[in-house]
Amino acid sequence: MRRIPFILIGIVAIAIAMFAFTACDDEPTQAEANERFCDSVGDLSAALRNLRDLDSDTTVEEYQDERDQVTESYEAMIEAAASVVGLRLEDLEESRDDLQDALDDVPEDATLGEALEAVDDEVDNVARELSQVLNDVDCSGLPGEDTQSDE
Repeated sequence: MRRIPFILIGIVAIAIAMFAFTACDDEPTQAEANERFCDSVGDLSAALRNLRDLDSDTTVEEYQDERDQVTESYEAMIEAAASVVGLRLEDLEESRDDLQDALDDVPEDATLGEALEAVDDEVDNVARELSQVLNDVDCSGLPGEDTQSDE
């Protein structure tokens, strides 16, 4: 009589395990992972372009919003990159860290022009490295693929 509850518990445990296994089987295909990554690259490219295009008429709040958008877009791209096979992000991560340091190092009393000047080269470096990453993934037709500097 006591064996029936143990058998029932075993059956329930197996059913839960099977459900959990099938629920975890939602991994994207490589094509879906590439598409998601390419979309996130497009978002990051746009954020970098928006930051680079700020001018002396920009408010501090607009600058901070664009700075935050670059950070959020970069984090979303890194998350999307986790499912992409063969992606090399080391140089991009290093240049992005340099950009974040430059953004963080802008003094509170700096003018907006000084802040933009302080981060301009780092924005261009991230854009260049982002272009290099695109060599690893086919993002043809990606809007804003011209992430390289106009130098």
